[in-house]
Amino acid sequence: KGGVVFAGTLIFARAGYEWSIWETDIPHVGDINVDSVVLGGGVETMIANNVSVGLSADYLMPLNVEVKGTDVTDYVEESESLRVLARLTYRQ
Repeated sequence: KGGVVFAGTLIFARAGYEWSIWETDIPHVGDINVDSVVLGGGVETMIANNVSVGLSADYLMPLNVEVKGTDVTDYVEESESLRVLARLTYRQ
């Protein structure tokens, strides 16, 4: 994550790797392991001495998807996702 600050507002970009485990109640499926590349950015600004608000968006592209140890990446190649987060932070 890297960015610049202008008048108390941080504008940033980030890149990374995300590993997640999805659990399902579908019989005979089990857990799904997903490795993804993450690219995103956002803005965060101070609204009071100890309070900031932020908004960010991340684009996730799966690298590897396994269901019960079986690689199913080829079946979900086009399964990109967008994650948008709004945040309120209080600092003591």
